[in-house]
Amino acid sequence: MLHTSSLSCVHINGELSTGGFVALNTSNPFDHPIINLNLVGSEFDLFALREGIRGVRQFMTSPTFDGFVVSTPANMTTDEELDQYIKANVGGALHPVGTAMMTSKDSDWGVVDPDLRVKGVEGLRVVDASIFVSFDILENDTFTEPSVCPLSKAVRSSRSYTSAYIYSS
Repeated sequence: MLHTSSLSCVHINGELSTGGFVALNTSNPFDHPIINLNLVGSEFDLFALREGIRGVRQFMTSPTFDGFVVSTPANMTTDEELDQYIKANVGGALHPVGTAMMTSKDSDWGVVDPDLRVKGVEGLRVVDASIFVSFDILENDTFTEPSVCPLSKAVRSSRSYTSAYIYSS
């Protein structure tokens, strides 16, 4: 029996300079929304990811890994080549949080109020980790438990409201 091991080394740009968006795709509430994370929305985002790739390459080509690296992405060296690679392969990691910020009922900004109701939309609540301002996954082994908190609040609130819920885990 053949046993193999592998190591994947990736660069994660945890501080994007621009934000993405979520928009309705159709008027049908069961159709998937348009989700654009805008992961390379600025020149700085591309710069950070280019330098991250260069740093990963330097790390993986150190003497410590001699004989262990079987393959690497194509030999891209110029900014243009790296930008093309990044745009074709960039992806999100972990669960996006902070994309539907909760603010007070009186506030004219934010997405949901403290009862998890979407502002300006009747009968719709957001019940997932997107209402959190941020979430440090490194200090917490899982975000399942904190993600249940909005669900629990929604269940308690739903006794007096009829609403549609969006819940993702």
